[in-house]
Amino acid sequence: MRKYPAQRGACLSCLLVMLLLVGACSNEPPSTSESPAKKSSASEADSFPTALSEEASDSGRTATSVELQAEMTVDAAEAPSGFRYNTVIVSDGLGSFRVATPLEYSAPWRFGTPTDQILAESTSRDPAWAKFWGPALTDDENPRAVFLDLGNDSDVIALLITLTPAPGPEGEQMARFYSKAYAELGTVAEAHRVRVNGGEGAYVEYTVPSRIVGGGKDRVQMQVLIPDLPNDVLWGVTCDAPPEFVNDVKPLCAEIATTFQPLPAIKD
Repeated sequence: MRKYPAQRGACLSCLLVMLLLVGACSNEPPSTSESPAKKSSASEADSFPTALSEEASDSGRTATSVELQAEMTVDAAEAPSGFRYNTVIVSDGLGSFRVATPLEYSAPWRFGTPTDQILAESTSRDPAWAKFWGPALTDDENPRAVFLDLGNDSDVIALLITLTPAPGPEGEQMARFYSKAYAELGTVAEAHRVRVNGGEGAYVEYTVPSRIVGGGKDRVQMQVLIPDLPNDVLWGVTCDAPPEFVNDVKPLCAEIATTFQPLPAIKD
């Protein structure tokens, strides 16, 4: 069964989901008119790619968990150098995916599993980050998986995978919609369309001030919004890091999003 958090109402979980994917907090059709968003300068050399993957995933069907696991074993894609593939298969409905992550990214959490390990690893690096995200991993259904860069001993660098209903607009209109929403939280550095999973997605990069997450450092979220057209849902691949790591994390984020593959719904 496809379940999502309540579409209306102001609450902590809604703020958490807003940082992940704003569209889940409202069932009003988003405006597609261009609106000004607070932006900082971003050099052309630092801009995120506009084309990641033209091939659409074969996600518009159903499979049993056993069938899908067998398919993933047979179709063992070769990961980019320095990366490895991770496959998450849920027990029912939508939420399965495959993605390649850097070898240092571990301590994975997936929806419905205990948060002890990922919270312990993140607390030792940034207690404010762990305290802020902990409730989202236990109370909301939009976050599907989180990976931490365990190669960094002093800061939290995270990869968050999310899933929400599709908001409606695509490409540049989607980028403008999310850019406007995130500008209410912090500074938007970059927002534009991205060709990904054979569709018109978007990239939005914005800074979340430390006061929002309750202390620690400011956080830069580099978010790729990936449409899963057959299922009318939107995946989010978000790389979350302190500002001083953006130049290193951004190209990794592009590689991760390029490999992201929504998988069919499970129907056992």
